[in-house]
Amino acid sequence: MGLLAFIFVISLINLPSTLNNLRRKINKIENKIDGGESSMSNLLKELEGKRCKITFQSDFSSKLLCEILTVEKEWVKLIEIKKRKSKTMKIIRIDSIKEINQIL
Repeated sequence: MGLLAFIFVISLINLPSTLNNLRRKINKIENKIDGGESSMSNLLKELEGKRCKITFQSDFSSKLLCEILTVEKEWVKLIEIKKRKSKTMKIIRIDSIKEINQIL
């Protein structure tokens, strides 16, 4: 009985990452059906070269102050602006973005 419960719990541990992978695959299929680039990447292209605050789906970083460099179909290249004028270049998946606020 204990072994069966242990196996069940172990199988549930991998469930969130499996769900995220399935969501990404569904988004790719939807993008192909819609004829190519997602509307999110089109909106992000308008923000190239501008400073923004980005909030992500998985709260690994609550809000990220950045400057958007380039946008492709599924990825965005940006420079994270930190305190003390240090900068870090990052490449992130567009589908991991929850919200974007442009800094005026």
